[in-house]
Amino acid sequence: MNNTAKINFNELRKKYGKLSIPEIQRDYVMGAGGKLNNKTDKLENLLNVILDSYKNNKDFDFSCIITYCNDEEGEIYIYDGQQRLTTLVLWKAYCC
Repeated sequence: MNNTAKINFNELRKKYGKLSIPEIQRDYVMGAGGKLNNKTDKLENLLNVILDSYKNNKDFDFSCIITYCNDEEGEIYIYDGQQRLTTLVLWKAYCC
């Protein structure tokens, strides 16, 4: 069992044909008004950090994302990091 692997999002998409969110996960709520510091919400903060990384020509580190990989079926199950990954996918779909 490989329990620590660093992979970028494009590599993840190429390696696994399907990313799944198990039903035990809560619904997507990023940007639903949860304030971090009475100034910005979680979504705005995440997008600002990603933008800063881009402007400084640095990779954005999503921190720890916990998954289960089913290599036989080419599927990956997201158990932690769903909010961040969903935001990235939605942003990518909107922008491109």
